[in-house]
Parts: sequence; structure tokens; C-alpha cells
Amino acid sequence: MPSNVPSCVTALALALLPRVVSAQNRPADEAPDAPVTPGDGATVLGRRYAGPDALGGSGHRVTEEEMRALDYADPDRVMVRIPGVYVRSEDGYGLRPNIGMRGANSHRSRRITLLEDGVLQLYAPYSSPSTFSLTPMTRVVGIDVYRGPSAILFGPQTIAGAIDLRTRDVPERPEAAVDLVYGNFDTSRVHFYAGTSNARFGALVEGLYYRSSGFQRIDFTGGSNGFELGDFAMRAFWRGPVGAHVRHRLSVKLVYQFERSNETYLGLTDADFRASPYRRYVAGALDEFNRHRTQVEVREQFDFGTSGRLTVVAYRSDVARVWYRLDRFRVGPSINSVLINPRSADNASYYDLLRGVSDTPGSDQSFIYVNNDWRYVSQGVQADARYQSRRGLLGHDVRAGVRVHNDSIDRHIGADGWRVQAGRLLPDRLPRLSQNEDLAATTAFSGYAQYALSLGPVTLAPGARVEWMSMNFTDRLSGRATGVERTALLPGGAVTYDPNERVRVFAGVHRGFSPPLPQDASAINVETSTNYEVGGRVIGLHDLRVELAGFYSDYDNMTSQCTLTAGCTDVDRAFNSGRVLVWGAEAAAGYTFRAARLSFPVQAAYTYTGSSFQSAFASADPQLGVVHVGDRLPYVPEHQVSVSAGVEMRRRWGVSLQGTYVGEMREEASQGDAGRRTDAQWLLDLMASWRPLERVTVFVRGENLLFQTPVVSRRPWGARPGRPFQAQLGIRIEL
Repeated sequence: MPSNVPSCVTALALALLPRVVSAQNRPADEAPDAPVTPGDGATVLGRRYAGPDALGGSGHRVTEEEMRALDYADPDRVMVRIPGVYVRSEDGYGLRPNIGMRGANSHRSRRITLLEDGVLQLYAPYSSPSTFSLTPMTRVVGIDVYRGPSAILFGPQTIAGAIDLRTRDVPERPEAAVDLVYGNFDTSRVHFYAGTSNARFGALVEGLYYRSSGFQRIDFTGGSNGFELGDFAMRAFWRGPVGAHVRHRLSVKLVYQFERSNETYLGLTDADFRASPYRRYVAGALDEFNRHRTQVEVREQFDFGTSGRLTVVAYRSDVARVWYRLDRFRVGPSINSVLINPRSADNASYYDLLRGVSDTPGSDQSFIYVNNDWRYVSQGVQADARYQSRRGLLGHDVRAGVRVHNDSIDRHIGADGWRVQAGRLLPDRLPRLSQNEDLAATTAFSGYAQYALSLGPVTLAPGARVEWMSMNFTDRLSGRATGVERTALLPGGAVTYDPNERVRVFAGVHRGFSPPLPQDASAINVETSTNYEVGGRVIGLHDLRVELAGFYSDYDNMTSQCTLTAGCTDVDRAFNSGRVLVWGAEAAAGYTFRAARLSFPVQAAYTYTGSSFQSAFASADPQLGVVHVGDRLPYVPEHQVSVSAGVEMRRRWGVSLQGTYVGEMREEASQGDAGRRTDAQWLLDLMASWRPLERVTVFVRGENLLFQTPVVSRRPWGARPGRPFQAQLGIRIEL
């Protein structure tokens, strides 16, 4: 389906196709007609499981209460609290999400499936899966993380798992609130929402404006890495007659986002970082990122009595992003090599140019800035169905779904030159360069089915997913055009044992898959893996929850997709990486102690991840380089721990401490003491709130109370810092 076909015509045509009748019982914490995804809650064996728990394997749900208690705007701070999920920080604010799970490379979140309310959120999930933004955490009311065999219900990335960001639905009764936050670095945030509904109609409007002057300062110019972003959403629904045997709900969601940020790929030498971690070289003074995104989603939901549900969604997302940024020297060494060895005879003069302490001697040493003008389209129609029944000890739970999807990325990259004079950047007045003009597009059909058969305390849940892709790539400068079709069949299954209402033991296996890029689909082997997991969970009184899961992933062939973020110069080039083994353990526990009117919530999460390449090779991907048997994967922390503890007096006040440890990560594939690493990170945050009036809450937050300055990454060029200590004061008014 070409990207220029009106999405409404496509949606209407596909919506008329025959559908499978579904079933779905709702989790207790959702409204009666809340949006449904394949993993929403279900009553299983007499006990209610919600979100990922309903699918039988390992998973995690962050509730609305937890999101409100954390009140983090930075998604990195939220994700590191989830067992099995890790991040690589880039800008200090989480504007550029780099999220990984179970050994999947985190750069640009390319190896996981990101969803919002069950709908694909990557700009072009098949054609260019790198993401440059995430739904703001302020607008997210919950997060569902799916791992193991449950991954086959999502896709296209099924090796590591899926993350579904749940946003605010239309309330059942009048609700309105506004949050005002201010902090150092001239950071401010305004968030509001208002909505109501009755038996037939409902609507919600929500908005966010978030800005900061940034914590880094550019040499000579005094500029910063500041940013501003806006996110505005509108939802409305019409509901059929309540009480009818078949109920339906037609809803619409519209979203508009914008961002302007002075972000750069240019970091510091290690020596400069240790001396002044929050400085920026003048060579990156012109870097600026601009993004605009529109989303439209039309959802039709049918409930058939109490045992069946069908949800059909038509969606479209359009993204325009322009990143004007430093790319390279016109002639000379790579920027990365200069920052690694700045004092060598060959690099010293270029190092001085980056810092602006010497003038450009000639046009051959001027900087090349590129203008990455990229346009994305992602559109499609999906249907998710479920039927559930039980008679005595025998239970049936059938899930099925289909999705027809089209996405594309249209790249226009131009370049021009700048020289340094007296610490300022001036045009070098040489002819502008044409770097790249290409179009990648994919039309994909996917479907899944899972049948869970329960007999007493035992449930068997086999399933499968199929992915068919037609991928096309056109290089406009060379005239080269390629096209290829790929098909993948991905079986999986899980078994669960519930000896009583509070305990579940599970095990599963599934085939993992990561689709190739259109420009490389015929040249590389498809990335596949066989993934195993085993574990259990206990749910008890006082919000007790304990879960432990072990996993083992055997990659038949791991591929690396090279991006500028990873330090590559050939955008979206893919490489074969051979067989890789990944293993690990994920644990989470939570409990709330209660005494009189006080409660003391405690939560902890731990993730261990090990890995080993099983073949030796040399790769042009700088994150891999020369790989030996036994080398570990880059940017995967071996140990990660998160602990929170607090005290609360219900609806009056509360204090909470959040502590996180993220172990050092290898910058490239290596083993033993070889290779460079990021620094281990110790983060401690505090959140305190007080409710002076029934509808007014005042809160104060302190982040990075230990004043840590770790190197969080050296990709793509040089050492990069995390965010320094930040204090914020806010007020929430419920209207």
C-alpha cells in the first residue's frame, strides 16, 4: 500500500473484512470500555491477572499509581526500574530513547516493539525502526512489558519483547487537573487534562509543554543543550446502548507533538570530561533537532456478552524531523578517532579545531554539517480478538489477531561547510554537498493465534505468529532500486501451573525474529533466535508481589544495524554477527507494611545479563569491530538494581527514596579487561509530597542527590554525561 494512499480509504476497506469474534474480561484497574490490547487482564483459574500476567510468561506492569508517585518526565529513569529493561542514556533528559531487553542492543530502541495503547509507535517499524522520541512519561498512566512467548502476540520485533505505553483514557466521570513544575536549569513543565463522559458519549483533552535551558554550556558562545517540546492529545468516544447483548464503542484519538532541541552527537575526550563534564565544544554549536508528529487512531470495540471482545484499530502517524548537525571534517580523520587520541601528531590540530582554540587553516579542514531532512509514514489496520469460556475444571482462552501495515522513510540529506574563526563558526562558502537521497518502504501482513487450554491448575498455551513483508528501497542519486519479500513463521508456547490463588509457576519457549532493513534484506541473513524462560510469581496481601524469571536466548544469527548513533558513517547498514548466546535472571519484589494510618511501600528489582559470541569475525560496525569467541555484547549491563522505599499517610503526605545502580557497560564487543567501558552509575532520587487541601498537592523532587558524573556513553563521538543534580518544585491542582 503506497504511503500516499489516503489512510481513511485503506481503513474503511480493510475494516469491512470478516473478523474473528473475540473475548476479553477486563482487569480491575481499567474502565469498562478502556482500550484493549492482546495482553489486557483476564480471569484465569478463578484469579484475576492483569496486563502481562494474563499471558502466562514473564512480564511487568507499572500502574498508574506508581507513575504518579514517580512523576518522572525522563523515560530513562522509569525504564531502569523495570526488571529486564535497560537503557543507554544519550542527552540526559531521555529525549532520545535507547531501550533494550534480554541482550537486544539498546541503541535507538530498534530491537524491541514499542507500542502506545497497543498500536505501533516507532516512526517506521519495518523500514527504519530507529526512534527519536517516546510518548512523554507525563502523559503515560501505565507501562506493560511483555517478554517470553507473549512476544509473539506483538511484533515485528519478537526476540526481546514489547513495551506498551498506556495513556489516559476518557474518564467515566468529570475529571480535570493541572500540574505546574519548575526547577534549576530553567526547567519548567505544564501538564493539564480535562474530560468527562456519560452512558453514550465522552471526551478528553490533554496537553503538555516541557522546556529546559539545559545543563551543558558551549565554549565561546555560551549556548546550551536546551530544548522545548509539546504534546497535545484529544480523545472522544461514542458508545452503543448499555445493556445490549452486543455492545460497541467507537473512539478517536488525535495527537500532535513538536520538539526543538539543541542536541549533538559530539562528546568530549575522556580528559576533558573528567575536568569539566558539562562543557560542549564549539564545533557542535549549530546542532539543532526539530520534529513534528501527528497521529490519528480510530478504534471500534465490540463486546459480546461477558465472554467475547473484538477490537479493530485504524491508525496513521506522520513524522517530519530535521536534524542539522556536525557530521565530519571535510578532509581528515574521523571525529571519533580524534577524541580517542587527541594529542597524536595527526589529530592535535583537528582537536584544537573542535574546541575552537585555533582558526581553520584552510577549507580542507572545515567542518561538514549535514541537514538530515527525513519524513516518516506509518499506517495500517489491526484487529485483535479473544474468546474465553470455562466449564468446571476445563477452560478455553483463544486469542487471534491480524495487522496490515505500511511504513516508509524518505531521506533527504544535504551538507555544507563551516570554518572556525576566533571561536566562532562561519560558512566556508564552498558549494553545498548532496549527501543522500533515498526512499525505503515496507508493506507487511502479520497475524498471530494462541490457544490456552486449562485443566485444573495446569494451562498449556501454544501459539504462532507469521510475518510477511514486501520491502523496497530506491537510491535516487545512483538510480539503484531493489525489492524483496520475506516471510517468517514464529511458533511459541507456554505452560503455567497455579497450585493456589497466589502462586504461579511458568515456562515457555518461542522463536524470535527481527526483520531486515529494505536496503539490506537481500544481502544479509535474517536475525532469528530460540528463546527459553522459566520462572514463577507470588501475589499476596498488602500488595505483596514476588517474581523471578530466568531466560536463555540462542541467536542463530544476530545482525547489527549500523546507525550514526552507534558511530557508523553508513546510515542503516546491516551486518551479520553470527551465533550469540544470551542468558540472565530477572527478579522483582514489592511489599507494603502498614501501621495505624501509615504505610511503608518497598520495591526492588534486579537484572543479571550475560552474553557470549560463538563465532569470530571482523565487522565494520564500530560497536563490534574485531570479535573473538567469548566476547560480550556491547551496551548490556551485567548487573542492574533498583530499590525504592517510602512512607505515606493516605491522602496527606508522602516521602519516597529511589535508588538505582547500573553496572558498567562495554563500549564494544570484548571480554575480560579489554575494551573501553561506561562508568557504573549510582543514582539516588527523592520525592516528597504534601496535600494541604483536598484537591491540592505540593511536591518537591531532588534527582541525582549523590552528585554523580558518570560517563554514560561514548557513542557516537566522545564521552557523554548524565544529568547533574536537579531540584524541582511543583503543584498539582485537581479541579
